[in-house]
Amino acid sequence: MLSRFQDYTESVKPLLDEGFTYQLSSLLGYAGLPSDNGSKVLTGGKRIRGSLVCMVSATLGGALEDALPRAIALELIQTATLIHDDFVDQHEQRRDLPALWTLEGSRRPVLIGDIIFASAIQRMS
Repeated sequence: MLSRFQDYTESVKPLLDEGFTYQLSSLLGYAGLPSDNGSKVLTGGKRIRGSLVCMVSATLGGALEDALPRAIALELIQTATLIHDDFVDQHEQRRDLPALWTLEGSRRPVLIGDIIFASAIQRMS
């Protein structure tokens, strides 16, 4: 069972990565943050949450293309929580790179996290 989940995750990860990167770059640009600053720090990860959304949808008979926007939104919400968590806990690194708050100060990343939260929730509704 675990190997099937890993296989499934590997099969949808490229689609999740593509949509996530596009949405994140758009949101970072909207917030006035150069996308190279934020995207290097915030991209990556296994996309487990998004894969689970897609897998549950497929199990219930849904189409992958219908699940992807919500799966990407969930991954964006996870990213927003990481931005906030790094600042609150004063973690200076995320995935072996400087945490966003160490590059941009504290105020801007917290607001960017809020923008990501709000945008992702709006897209899920």
